[in-house]
Amino acid sequence: MRKLVFHLTIACATFAFSTSLTNVWRSLTQSDTASSQPVHLPDLDAPAQTADEGELLRLYQEYGPAQTRHDQAFFERLETDDFILFVGGGEALNRTEDIKAMNDSPADIIYRLEPQKIEVHGNTAIVTSTMTTTQQGSSESWQSVDICVKREGRWLIRSTTDIE
Repeated sequence: MRKLVFHLTIACATFAFSTSLTNVWRSLTQSDTASSQPVHLPDLDAPAQTADEGELLRLYQEYGPAQTRHDQAFFERLETDDFILFVGGGEALNRTEDIKAMNDSPADIIYRLEPQKIEVHGNTAIVTSTMTTTQQGSSESWQSVDICVKREGRWLIRSTTDIE
């Protein structure tokens, strides 16, 4: 029994000594400023806060009304020269074909585009949105993903992919 008590005493003393030594070592090697500053996590539910997100949001608020009135000049300013629209069935339209398709569509269609998520990564942004068309009381909705690029200080849409 004495041997067991002796071994337990030595084990506890060794543990206490190593813990104290570790604390001393940490206090000497770690910077006080790094450990005393609080960590702020981003609010994931916060609305768009950056200037870029605000600018993109404004563009997307104009998008639906511009498509409803077949505003060719708006899309020539908003889409890059090498714009590509990927639609169902693997079909891809360039900017000229996209604008022609818009102009050929019936004039009584009302378009509404609602951005769901805007992610800005430097001079590139990913915008997920829902497009709703209404014609003669019937509505249809689908999601799309746009890749936007910032060129010469303004945001342009580089590609759109409709999600079926």
